[in-house]
Amino acid sequence: MFVCFKQFVFSQDPQFSQFYATPLYLSPSFAGISSGSRVVLNFRDQWPKMPGRFITFAVSGDHNLRSLKSGIGILITRDQIGSGKLSTTNVGGLYSYRIKINRNWTIRPGLHLMYTQKSIDYYSLNFVEEVHHGTQIGEPNEYLNNQYVDFSSSILTYNKDFWLGSTVVHMLRPNQALMGGNNRIPMKFSFYGGFKVNIRGRMRALKASAENLTFAFLYKYREQKNLTFKQQNSQFDIGLYWSKTPIVVGLWYRGIPIIKENKGSDAIILLFGYKVDEFSVGYSYDFTISRLIASTGGAHEISIIYLFNVSKYRKVKREMIPCPHF
Repeated sequence: MFVCFKQFVFSQDPQFSQFYATPLYLSPSFAGISSGSRVVLNFRDQWPKMPGRFITFAVSGDHNLRSLKSGIGILITRDQIGSGKLSTTNVGGLYSYRIKINRNWTIRPGLHLMYTQKSIDYYSLNFVEEVHHGTQIGEPNEYLNNQYVDFSSSILTYNKDFWLGSTVVHMLRPNQALMGGNNRIPMKFSFYGGFKVNIRGRMRALKASAENLTFAFLYKYREQKNLTFKQQNSQFDIGLYWSKTPIVVGLWYRGIPIIKENKGSDAIILLFGYKVDEFSVGYSYDFTISRLIASTGGAHEISIIYLFNVSKYRKVKREMIPCPHF
C-alpha cells in the first residue's frame, strides 16, 4: 500500500516518552546545556504486540563551550516501521548560544541542520498477486530511497527553577517521496516547559540527598497544508517527576481528551530512573488507554546518560537549566 499510494503517505516523526532524556531531539537549544560534555543513548519499542511495530534508536553527544557562550552537539536517529522495513535515518549537527539577560534569566537560541535518508526494503513486501497467482512483481530497485536536507530552530528561556521553550522542525519542508511526485513534510511546532519545587528547602536542595518535584509539559502541533485525509495533528504530554538522589520516579499523561480529532487519551506513562555520580539510566512504560488498549502491548523505552568533564564550580552549576535528566 505504501508503494501504490505514495501520494497519500504522510510523515510521522518518532516520539520519546522520556523527552527530557532525549534533549537534542527535543530542541537544539539543549546542546551544551550541561556544565561539561554529555553522551545520551535512547531506545524505544512501541506497540510490540502489533505486527510491524515501531523501533527507534537515538545517540547524541554535546559539549559546553563556556568561553564562547555556546554549545555544540551531534544527533543520530534511526526509526524503523513495519515488516517492509520502512526506515528513516537522520544525522545532524546542533549549535546553541547562551545570552545572559540578567542575574537570574538566560535565553538560549539553537539551530539544527540534518541530513536524512528514507528507504523501504522492497524485497520484504508481500503482494496479493504473489500469494494468489504466483506472479512475480517487478523489481524497480533493491531499496526505494530518498535523501534530503532539513533544518530546525529553537528558543529557550530559563532560570534556576523554571524553563520555557519552543522548537520548529522541518523548516525546509523537504520532499520525502520515494517514487517521484511531491510529498513534502509539514512543519512541526513544539512548546515545552516546567518548573522545579525543592521539597526540603533551598539549602537542602544543594546537598546530595536533594528531594524535589518537577512539573513539565510538551505540546506538539503539525501544520495541515494540502493534506487529503484528516489526521491527528496535535499532542499534549503533561506530568511530574519526584526525585530524591539517586532515585527518580515519573508519572505522565499523553492525549487531548477534549478534542475528538486528536483521538482523546493516548497513554499513561510510568518512569523509573537511577543516578550514580555522572551516570543515569531510566526506564519507562506506556500504558495504552485509547481504543487500542488490548492490541498494542504499550511501549518500552530506555535511556542512558553519561556526563564527563563536568565543572565543579557552583557558579557554573547555577547556570544550568533545572529540567530533569529523565
